[in-house]
Amino acid sequence: MTERSSLLQGVQIGKEATKGTAVSCSTLLNALEVSLSGWEPTFNRTRPIGQAVASQITPVYEETPVSVGGTLSYSEAVYLYAGLLHIATASTTDTTGKAWTFSPSARAESDIYTYTLEQGGSVRAEKASFVHFTGAEITYNRTTGVSVSGSGRGQALSDNITLTGSPTAIEERPILGSDIKVYVDSTTASLGTTQFNRDFEIVHRMNDIRGPVKPLTGSTSFVETVQTEPTIQLEMKLERDSQGMGLLTTARAGTTQYVRVDCLSTINAGATTVKYTHRLDFAGKISAGFSKDDEEGVDVATWTLDAVYDANWTKYMNLLVINKVASIV
Repeated sequence: MTERSSLLQGVQIGKEATKGTAVSCSTLLNALEVSLSGWEPTFNRTRPIGQAVASQITPVYEETPVSVGGTLSYSEAVYLYAGLLHIATASTTDTTGKAWTFSPSARAESDIYTYTLEQGGSVRAEKASFVHFTGAEITYNRTTGVSVSGSGRGQALSDNITLTGSPTAIEERPILGSDIKVYVDSTTASLGTTQFNRDFEIVHRMNDIRGPVKPLTGSTSFVETVQTEPTIQLEMKLERDSQGMGLLTTARAGTTQYVRVDCLSTINAGATTVKYTHRLDFAGKISAGFSKDDEEGVDVATWTLDAVYDANWTKYMNLLVINKVASIV
């Protein structure tokens, strides 16, 4: 008997044409780690009066938890954002470059892509449909690059399936630590002007984005998703120099800050000049104090900004990704 090796539990993904209708999974993600992480049922338990143990334990609902990890790449980031924030369509730039813009609305519902996820190997495999993401935390660090942690869910787990044959990988184009720069400005007009040279780490938090919809339709799982009040934050670990401690005045005044986290590759995505790009623009107000900390001998403070809607900018966050991915498949 051949054992089921944990090492060789590969994952394949495919974009669904209809939410919850499984499709072939012909795409491999080699940087972003999206995986089925178990089986999550709900049971009702009935114990009659006068009886020590239950007489009935009945299944009433199930979903498949999904974990998100790994690193963010210029090529694969769009899979995460389209299944978490909203659907976007790439436009062509500089002949071969593809520009994706994700700018979530603050006052209107957004639709997302859903995926089928297959996981396993030659011994045994499983899959789930209607896979989407409920939250993600993206950490920008000079040493480790751009890492991701997060969560999602899928509908009921299907066991003992056959993996889609001959999947293909998306182009590998990692975001390097040396690609990252951070800017903090006081207006949208000046956004991307004032570079902060002693920012050691950025954490972009987008959690509790969506919840499951579970009406009485005869389904064993959820049938749709609905937007819920999210936690959208940016944490900045800054040296306590004049720039870093300048945010103390900002916090006391309740002033909106406009932060750009700019990842710009040295490699062209376009034919001649346009580079692989991952750019986060964020409007936020400082919402918490800080504790004195240390970053390899440097005296630092971590500032937390909550996202705020800017009526003149007409947004609170904008993500621009430029790669060579023409569409999500």
